[in-house]
Amino acid sequence: QAQTMSGGQSAVRDVLLLNTRPAGTKDTLAQSVAPAVARHLKSLDCPLMRIVALDVKVAVAPDEVAIFTSANAVRFQRKESRALHHLSGVHHRGQVVETLRAAGLTARRSALYDQALLPLPDTLQNVLVRQETVIAPLFSPRAAGHFAQNASDLQAVHVVALSAAVAAPFAGLQVA
Repeated sequence: QAQTMSGGQSAVRDVLLLNTRPAGTKDTLAQSVAPAVARHLKSLDCPLMRIVALDVKVAVAPDEVAIFTSANAVRFQRKESRALHHLSGVHHRGQVVETLRAAGLTARRSALYDQALLPLPDTLQNVLVRQETVIAPLFSPRAAGHFAQNASDLQAVHVVALSAAVAAPFAGLQVA
């Protein structure tokens, strides 16, 4: 937020940037902010989920190709003679396997981890009550819904949604 000072100069007040990504993955967001903007941001670690490994053993058969649709995705090159195996979390968006099958491909899915929702930290709730300016980047509809339902006050929150589906939980709510 810019405020005009005497003499026509503007001063920029610090804004809080929430690091909403799970631990171990949120640093890339802060690193992607331009230095000229970053110097006006304070950051608060506020992971909305914790990645929890499932106690499963999944074998990708020699005639299968693994499909990863998370931040750690591995790009693959499709070979006609191989089946596809979507390795995902318990909670996933889209119909990857169904879409592949509809296209005539052989595909299956296995969940390797769960995304456990975390409570919003008291530090964040206090900032929201004081209506300090907050930027909240949100990356999944589930995380966005969790944030929208549990944030104490959204009036000073600027939601940065990855997609329309991520923005949907904020429809009709008073946000900045």
